[in-house]
Amino acid sequence: MTSAPIETSRFPALDGLRGIAVLGVLVCHIGPQDHDSIWMQPIVWLARLGWTGVDLFFVLSGFLITGILVANRTAHNYFRAFYWHRTLRIFPLYFLLLALVSILALLAPDVYRSSVLVKGDVWPYWAFLSNLRPFFDIAAISYLLPTWSLAVEEQFYVSWSAIAKFVNARTLAAVAIVVLCMTVSLRCWLMSQPSANPGNIFYFTFTHLDGLCIGAIIRIIFDSGKHGGALLFVARNWWLPALILGGILYFDWLLGPPSLPNSYKPLMMRGGLTAISWLYGALLLHGILIDGWVRWITGVRLFQSFGKYSFCIYLFQNPVLISLTGVAPWLATSLGTFWHLVVQIAIMYLVGYLSYRFIERPLLGLKPLVPYSSRKAILQQAPAH
Repeated sequence: MTSAPIETSRFPALDGLRGIAVLGVLVCHIGPQDHDSIWMQPIVWLARLGWTGVDLFFVLSGFLITGILVANRTAHNYFRAFYWHRTLRIFPLYFLLLALVSILALLAPDVYRSSVLVKGDVWPYWAFLSNLRPFFDIAAISYLLPTWSLAVEEQFYVSWSAIAKFVNARTLAAVAIVVLCMTVSLRCWLMSQPSANPGNIFYFTFTHLDGLCIGAIIRIIFDSGKHGGALLFVARNWWLPALILGGILYFDWLLGPPSLPNSYKPLMMRGGLTAISWLYGALLLHGILIDGWVRWITGVRLFQSFGKYSFCIYLFQNPVLISLTGVAPWLATSLGTFWHLVVQIAIMYLVGYLSYRFIERPLLGLKPLVPYSSRKAILQQAPAH
């Protein structure tokens, strides 16, 4: 395993990591949480841990967005260009989804609406506040559940773009470190309260910023051209956060409430989310800096393709697959667990391809209409969401 030259304009490993993230989330939502067959155990474990793909998305977004913001902070149209690019990437698909769900909520039979959509208000979703829905005592909408992470990212973009405009890179890194420490401290304090609700804490913006902050810190250090040895040390020692995470999973399994999913268990909620982001940050660096196994895996065409189409796949997974179950319930029994999973993933791949081909790519081609007025060499790749 040898160090490889760093290409500053593009990091191919990021597409593969994004693909792995969305596949993990998909398997978590539709894969078996338990199975008798020994051959299915790897898929069972992926289903149990696939939710961490969202934290990988957060790390990638923190890394990519921070690079763009820091490189263009002196542009006189900084905010206009940034929000134009973000609007083209996020708004068309997101608001298309909300419009379709809103129409369905009006036209669907009462039984379907109450069992699938749930009679919850839609306004938090339109305002990118879906992760704060429990605090408004608003019922969930099944089709829109994955939008919580997009809400966290959008809230982060608004504040982070403002901060990055008015401080230098070193100060921005210090802010990210402070926010990371505050996130972990707040989460631990809230979990220690007798009335703690792990689900609400998990989705709350200020208790789930680990990945975005770690991605931002890594990017600022990377772009500075300094401390390359430290970054290589983190990349080569990716096994350390993996070992810590393994210990957390074991003790949560041994001592934690069996009724809770592993994402909500005590140690996971306190230090596990940070360990996950640390691990994914180390693997990101490994793929960028080292010509080794991470770069090889993320270079697999399947993962690269899923990464390209990941936004639509992630956003539309619930409406497509829940509707599929309602229309063709026989698929699960006739195909068996494994092939049913494969068919659902293939359908989402097709949906993602069509979306990228006919909606996303044409719209992303409009980015040059509002270029940054003074560009440095920045990463042109779109963020995870």
